[in-house]
Amino acid sequence: MLGSIKYFFVIFFIDAGKAVLTLWIVEYYVLNQSWRIPMLCATAALLLLGNGFSIFLRGKGGKSVATLIGCIVVLFPWNIFVSMLILWGIVFALSRQVFIASIIASTGITIGYWCLCVEQHGILLGVFLSVATAWLLWRHTSNIKKFFSKG
Repeated sequence: MLGSIKYFFVIFFIDAGKAVLTLWIVEYYVLNQSWRIPMLCATAALLLLGNGFSIFLRGKGGKSVATLIGCIVVLFPWNIFVSMLILWGIVFALSRQVFIASIIASTGITIGYWCLCVEQHGILLGVFLSVATAWLLWRHTSNIKKFFSKG
């Protein structure tokens, strides 16, 4: 299986890299500045959807965490990306669960964005981050159920 730990970093960097490259290309070709953020958010949402339901994997796909990180690298200021990585690292160190760290980091960054950054960077990015976090939660439903069924 491609999702095994053996290929984790390769797949992570491919998924994040696809998001970064795609968003950079879209940003380059969107000449109308007023459409820049809406176009990037729409493209990022399609990237998350495409990762979760890949046509190359017959409708199956990943959990979209790496894709979201790639989107954050392009869409958001670096302090948000770094904060998410630090939060992820702390939660992972405490829980030893990648999915818990991913969910908490995404949720924490979303809450932080709405509390601290929305005035400066805009509502549309906050909406994108909220939808992306809901998407990650939904994609991780099976992991959450397994985790809580263990008792």
